[in-house]
Amino acid sequence: MFIKTDENNVIVLVYNEPFDPVVGLGKTKEELESIGYLVDEIPQVEQVPGKVAIQKYDGTSFYVEYEDIPIMPGDKITELENKVELQEKKLAEQEQAIMELTAIIAGGGTNV
Repeated sequence: MFIKTDENNVIVLVYNEPFDPVVGLGKTKEELESIGYLVDEIPQVEQVPGKVAIQKYDGTSFYVEYEDIPIMPGDKITELENKVELQEKKLAEQEQAIMELTAIIAGGGTNV
């Protein structure tokens, strides 16, 4: 397997059969090693919710860096709608509690 990385070690190209006579890259081992790396396999990456995995290779070992997935405008609107709904629910609960307390103070009872 042939991989190529950028200046930050991010894997930018993976080619499974670089020496295949039909679909290979048409280069020698030395030519490929001058522009990238020959490896046996690439390890699987653990997926983390809300993050994107950036797979890297430094010439001797693989590693992963995780970056936050940017919130898209539609997702931001949904997130804000959910927050507003939660706040409205809390407000209604507080208003109910105030009404109950007012009834207790005014009439000495607990029935509203």
